[in-house]
Parts: sequence; structure tokens; C-alpha cells
Amino acid sequence: MPNGNILAIVWEKRTADNFSSAFTDPNATSIWTEKIIEIQPNATSATIVWEWNAWDHLIQQADPAKSNYGIVKDHPERIAQNYSSGGSYSQTIDWIHLNSIDYNAELDQIMVSSYGFSEIWIIDHSTTTQQAASSTGGKHNKGGDLLYRWGNPLAYQRGDSTDRMLFHQHNATWIPKGYSDEGKIMIFNNGIGRPGGNYSSIDIINPQMVAKTGSYALQATKAFAPSRPVWSYKDPENFKAPNISGAQRLPNGNTLICNGPYGHFFEITPQKKVVWQYKSPVWHTGVATQGTTIMGNFVFRCTLYPPEYSAFTGKKLIGSEPIELNAEATNSQQPLRSVRNGIGLQ
Repeated sequence: MPNGNILAIVWEKRTADNFSSAFTDPNATSIWTEKIIEIQPNATSATIVWEWNAWDHLIQQADPAKSNYGIVKDHPERIAQNYSSGGSYSQTIDWIHLNSIDYNAELDQIMVSSYGFSEIWIIDHSTTTQQAASSTGGKHNKGGDLLYRWGNPLAYQRGDSTDRMLFHQHNATWIPKGYSDEGKIMIFNNGIGRPGGNYSSIDIINPQMVAKTGSYALQATKAFAPSRPVWSYKDPENFKAPNISGAQRLPNGNTLICNGPYGHFFEITPQKKVVWQYKSPVWHTGVATQGTTIMGNFVFRCTLYPPEYSAFTGKKLIGSEPIELNAEATNSQQPLRSVRNGIGLQ
């Protein structure tokens, strides 16, 4: 964060007592809820200076005797504890599974991506920890309740399966100021369970904000806007990432994409033309030899750091040899891609 602190997603173990859910293991004695903590580093350790817990913002409409009972569609700011959008975590105690976090300093808001709900959520960071555990306080007087959510209106009963846009996504980020599409949100939509095929896409959305106040427009009984992305990249036959992965808008207006399960990075123009690509030659046994048919070279995410990145100040950047072994081999039908001195080589 700009103040030098660190935002982190953490699991918190909770007893399964009083947690009625159709998708959790009935024999489970505990479940994992999700927390966000703000860590202030010091010389030898760190201090947690702020936190938010999803557990404080659950709603269920199965048992009126419980304190968090309510009609889900009347409370889009709440997280329905009996909902799951399916996927590999839907039948486990890891039922929310947050997989990315981003911070918008201008709005003082935090965005997370929930695999289990196939949604992105935005919360207010201007609260105290006490306010974040409630539904009041902070700049928007909503405490730690959700300010905005997008991707799957069925999760809060304001849509059906045809309204669903996200399918177990990762890496939701605000596009930085000064970049093309600044202020909009970019999401790596993995596409698992997508109607028409399990292909991936890079989606950009433009949330409907109330006069740039940081509050998000929402009509009664309706889902949060927009109904569709404003821009998407997809290649259904060739671009499929069932898990992990990410995307980054670059200073030149292009987009860097990480197809994580295949260790494949590629850069596309706004017109969706591939202008650069690289395949990671590192897999579970170590560094591969040029020409090897490589599998299992998983990469969670890749990030471009331009030469003017502040950490490089006062340092000389020197290109090195290709990573893979026997890099000059030419007898492979599926060569690895390496980088020498910043130039892509095939």
C-alpha cells in the first residue's frame, strides 16, 4: 500500500456449529472463513493494524432463529452463506476461496476475487476494525458490508444463470491512473463451467459509480451494473486456463496475459493481436532442456516491471543467457521461448 503497509488474505478457522449450509460437508467440525488484514511492518516483525472478516457479513434465510437471518435478495451487501457457484472448492470447507486482492488508494477501497462465488467484491477501507465488523461507519456508512459485487447476480438472488458473467475468476485489479481504461476493472475470467465451453477470457468492466463519489449505483431488485464487460479478449479454441492465471494492463496500452497452467505469457494489443510471447521452461523437475515437450510448468501470475520501476533506480540492468538448457537446439517442433537481452527468441 502507499503507506508501506501490506494487505493480505488469510483463512480463519471457525467452528461449523450454527453454520447451516447445503454445500459444506455435514460431518465437518470446522470451516474456513476469509479475513483481510493490513500489516504494518517494522524492523523485526509486524503489527496488524486493521482487519475485515467475511464472517461478520453473512446472511442466511433458512433459520429465522439465527441472528444473521434475512432475505438474501433484500441484502446485496451481505454474503449468502448457503450459496456456492460450484467448482473445485464448492464441496469443501474452503467455500469462499478468495484468490486475489487489490487496493485503490484514490477510493480507499479493497477489491477481492471469490472463486467460490464467481464474484468480485469491493469493501470500504476507510473504516476502523470495529466498524469493519459492522454495517455502519466509514466514508460510505456501510461498515464492512459489500459496497459492490459483480459477476454472478444469482449469488444474491438478483439474477439467474443467464446473468452470470464470471466463472471461477482470478486476479481482479483496478487499471492504474494514466493507463488505457484507467479506473476500470480487469479480470482474468478462467471460464470453468461457462456455457458454450470452458474457455478463458480477459474481461474489463466499468462499474457504475455515483458522481465519482466511490459509491456504486444499484436499483431496487436489480443487480449491480454493468450487465456485460466493456471489452473482452478470448480465443475459445486456444486460450483455456482452468485455474490460477492473471492479466496486466501495460503502459503502452497492451495487455500482458499469464496462462498459468501452461506457463505461457503473451502480450496483445488493444486490437487483440499477439505481439510477444514466452513459455516458462521451469517445471517440477527443475529447468527443462530446449526442445522438451514440457508440462506442469505452472505459473500463478506474471508481472511486467518497466525499466523506470522505482526499485531499479541506481541499478544497471544486464541481460543474461536463456533460462532453459541447450537453448540453441533447433530440432524441436515445439521449441521453448526464451529471452536474451530483452528480445524474445524462438
